[in-house]
Order: sequence, then structure tokens, then C-alpha cells
Amino acid sequence: MKKQDLFLYLYNKYKNLNIMARIAGVQFEKDYKGKPKKVIFDLKIWGQYLEDLFDGMEAEEVKDEETISLDELRKEIKRVRHINV
Repeated sequence: MKKQDLFLYLYNKYKNLNIMARIAGVQFEKDYKGKPKKVIFDLKIWGQYLEDLFDGMEAEEVKDEETISLDELRKEIKRVRHINV
């Protein structure tokens, strides 16, 4: 899930409950049609949580990518170093 999609999901899920509007350090900016455009988080309050959230989102994006063993990675690093020397 992309960051923008997550923010829109949160907004759409909680807009009717008006919960997000009451959470300290969270603001929504809307376009001229009233649709959510941006979410602004106070980093002093939410910074550490957002970093964890973004790390998790990045991990989710690559979870289906091909993996290699540690030994294969070491061999590849040695091969690349040898080529670039």
C-alpha cells in the first residue's frame, strides 16, 4: 500500500466518526471539492510512529520479490567488487 493510499484509507475510514479531526497533531487539507488532499502529522508527536509505519509499508511492497541466501549475497558482493576494482 502506498503512503498516499494509506492516508486516504485512514481519512475515509474515520471521517464520519470525526475521530481524526480530534487527534492532536493530525490535520487534513482538502481540495476545493472537499476531498482529502493531504494529511499533516506533527512530527514531534507522531514522528516515531510514522517511521515505523513507513518501514512496514516498504517491507510490504517488497515481500513478494525474489530472495537470495546470505551466501549468494556474499558471492555477488565479491563479484561486483572484483569487477569494479
